[in-house]
Amino acid sequence: MRVGIDCHFESKIKQGTNTYVSELVKAISRNDCDNDYFLLNANYNNTFYNNTSKNIIKKKTATNSTRKNILYGYRKEAQRNRLDILHTNYLCPFFLPCKSVVTIHDILYTSHEQYFPTSHTFQLKVLTPLTVRFADRIIAVSEYTKAQIVSRFGIEESKIGVTLEAGPPAFRLLSNGETVRNEVKSKYRIDNDFILYVGRLAPIKNLPRMLNAFTEYNRKTDKKISFVLVGSLDPVYPDKEIEGLIAQLSFNYNIRILNEISQDDLVMLYNSALCFLFVSLGEGFGLPILEAMGCGTPVITSNVTSCPEVAGSAGITVDPYNDKEIYESLSGVLSSPELREQMKKDGLKRSSFFSWDRCCRETIEQYKLCL
Repeated sequence: MRVGIDCHFESKIKQGTNTYVSELVKAISRNDCDNDYFLLNANYNNTFYNNTSKNIIKKKTATNSTRKNILYGYRKEAQRNRLDILHTNYLCPFFLPCKSVVTIHDILYTSHEQYFPTSHTFQLKVLTPLTVRFADRIIAVSEYTKAQIVSRFGIEESKIGVTLEAGPPAFRLLSNGETVRNEVKSKYRIDNDFILYVGRLAPIKNLPRMLNAFTEYNRKTDKKISFVLVGSLDPVYPDKEIEGLIAQLSFNYNIRILNEISQDDLVMLYNSALCFLFVSLGEGFGLPILEAMGCGTPVITSNVTSCPEVAGSAGITVDPYNDKEIYESLSGVLSSPELREQMKKDGLKRSSFFSWDRCCRETIEQYKLCL
């Protein structure tokens, strides 16, 4: 097979789709030397896939514009590289000279549309119904997302395969915990023990309620903690309320907002946090949950969308709209070293269930079903 893979998300803000593309390509290089893969991107990050596998070839495209690629760019790439299959994300071109596979990471803009600007979701609302009908195979990254696609667009379940993501291998339990904790707190000027959030600083992530629970905990206890948020404002989804909140938080010495940090430092932060608070209102998968569990960090997450599917019984799931429930779960975890230790063990076991190598093998099976 000659497979083209849409890699343009590698050049965008760090998010789940970026990780999906990167880790899938790495897994393909480990597991498949029989087929040829063409990585399609107009502007490669210098760190993206520098392996020497002969069957994985970087191809520089004319543009990373979704609109242009859907209309004509990827059709040209399919012809130029004599592709048997084109694998894209979210949307696929129509009338291709080859088979098409599309990974739909979420359709939250249909169920949580108040958190997405109309200017951005317009093309998704117009093109996704066409995508799910024209694509030869659809890949969903969770059973939740698959069910949403079936429900919203009336697609036969048999056309959709689920390939679960995984935490990147770098997200692991470090042996020298105390040394790591002291080092990362010193580097980022974190004065106290801390809880952690990782993800986009966007309205759908439910930051105000998580911050309220944190503030309430600090108000009611003598032992103050800090809250470290790792992420950036997403230029695709601007929101004045969130921007104002972030500007306000920068003056709170118990809160640290970190934008660009290395993966090594992120692993150290996960390993050093008392717990990971990720009470999102909507996720297509929820990769940070597995990153945290892979590092042995206790996880408190939502009981909605895909979060409980990913966390299983290893995390504490709460109603993300219930301030009291978020606070009580956070307080319970922070006040019990025994509970944190049990959640650490359960999380490590849960994270080992997910594998990029398995995701890769299942993805290749979806390719084969096209031919």
